[in-house]
Amino acid sequence: MLFYFFLTICIVVGLATAGFGAYLLYEHFTKGDTTETEAIINAVSFRFPPGLAVLALGLTIAIVGPIVGHIYLADSPSRAASEKNPPTTGPTWTPTATPSPTVTGTASPMPPPSTSPPIITVAAPLNGTEISGAEGVVISGTAQNLGDSTIWIFDFALDADGKRVFYRNNDIPLEVAEGAWSFIDRPIGGGTSDIGNNFKISIVEASKECTEILRNAKPNPDGDVVFSSLPAGCQQIDQREVRKVRA
Repeated sequence: MLFYFFLTICIVVGLATAGFGAYLLYEHFTKGDTTETEAIINAVSFRFPPGLAVLALGLTIAIVGPIVGHIYLADSPSRAASEKNPPTTGPTWTPTATPSPTVTGTASPMPPPSTSPPIITVAAPLNGTEISGAEGVVISGTAQNLGDSTIWIFDFALDADGKRVFYRNNDIPLEVAEGAWSFIDRPIGGGTSDIGNNFKISIVEASKECTEILRNAKPNPDGDVVFSSLPAGCQQIDQREVRKVRA
């Protein structure tokens, strides 16, 4: 905005001065005599027609003035910024990072995650529960941290030779759902011939190796899978005794 105002002033003043100079030249060349104005100007020691000097001065103001004003105004913001924020002299401080302490030695290896042993509990049946041979009995409990271990149910009963053996009841490991398991053991005994007898039921935890043995065992001619003793890797967790009172 300031530049356009300065430009207008220069053009107006320059053209006015140039016009006055042109008038003086006109007077000089048409009349031939020295005018009163020329006389005044010549008194200041001009040696050529004063109108020419005035004309040149006016044109200079009209042409050069805007150029000089543009240069000056363009340089004003940087000059003002320099005056507002003068450069600082003197030593400068550069922050340096504090070195971290060096740690020597070897780190201790992380201990392996602790593994808790399997926990298997038996809730039912209670010892002495009276049962029906045909209906059998429900065996149930809880299990935690089984890992590769599995749960199996055996009838610990007499064989044909009168020896106590383990009869495998489930063909596959018992399923544990939300920490609980259950199994129906039936039938128990041989009809009416053994009413009044007590039957022992073994709850067994099997390792991975013992699970494969139990799963792949072949039945005898009577269709029963029988073990004279529990295979290696199997251990009896609990044993419950029930009494058969009905066929």
